[in-house]
Amino acid sequence: MRCKNDARLFYGQSAAIRTKAMYTGDFIEQQQTINSFTNITGNEKQTENATKPLLIGDIMKIRKNTKQKGRTKNTLQNGTQVFNLFARGNPFSIIEENKNVKLIPRQKTCAVVGNSGILLNSSCGDEINSNDFVIRCNIPEIEGFSRDVGNKTNVTNINLTRVQDIYKYAKEDSDSPYLIDNFRYLNNTILWTLGSHRTRRPKRLVYSVKYLKSKFDLNFQVAYTEGKQNYTEILSAMKFKKSPTAGMLTIGVAVCLCDKVSVYGFYPFPAGPDGRFVPYHYFGEFTNITAGSFKTRHGYNQEYLILQKWHQEGLINFVSGSCTKV
Repeated sequence: MRCKNDARLFYGQSAAIRTKAMYTGDFIEQQQTINSFTNITGNEKQTENATKPLLIGDIMKIRKNTKQKGRTKNTLQNGTQVFNLFARGNPFSIIEENKNVKLIPRQKTCAVVGNSGILLNSSCGDEINSNDFVIRCNIPEIEGFSRDVGNKTNVTNINLTRVQDIYKYAKEDSDSPYLIDNFRYLNNTILWTLGSHRTRRPKRLVYSVKYLKSKFDLNFQVAYTEGKQNYTEILSAMKFKKSPTAGMLTIGVAVCLCDKVSVYGFYPFPAGPDGRFVPYHYFGEFTNITAGSFKTRHGYNQEYLILQKWHQEGLINFVSGSCTKV
């Protein structure tokens, strides 16, 4: 989904030209097919999430279904049961300077904000800011877009590519690292990348955070997801055909941390419901390409379908259009 930054600059303008010609054809048909299957567009009123006590037989049935191949449809239908079983806990831990481990406390309302161009002209900023806790992805550009994306941030998920980028600049002690202005805007927040404090990726992020502190006087804490987590059980139950995106991982963590989760900026199609061109990202280097213009190891369409189903079941609030004040 939009948190993922696996496209690079070499896709170039030619990809943009191709996708602008393509997005009124096959992709719109594909979008309409998915919308007709779910019978929702993403912004409708959710059905009541009736919680029922799970029996041992129900739990075993869920686990059996999630272990079998080709059962995506069944696991989608079991979303409420899966949430009842696993959507709880404190997935984030922070190791303080005195080596004490602090858990980020459970939150009432959370927003997960992806980077899709569907956010442009959405006027979702105030609604995003109204949440108790806001999680973003991959050091996004916020300044200049706050009307649509908000300006509140508590945690930012950084994927492997972004960790490698800032780590390279840290090793070089660079005076002008990539995205430094975006890091400045996110100052005094928490950075998270997948892994425990013992694994290489978070260690490189810690090294980079020390560099940002010493070189630019920026203050970040690093969050870890230690051990086996409930969010991995939730995502496993969905039986993704491709590797889940960083954005989907973030949503999985959020539904464990928060009582109510609203999701913004996740959209896999090159055209919006109104037919307008939707870029891959709302900012930066990927505003001339779409999610369908390059090869990827992720299943954007399947993730979108799952988010729509979760919305329909009242498990999340999935916003894939504009926000209107009530």
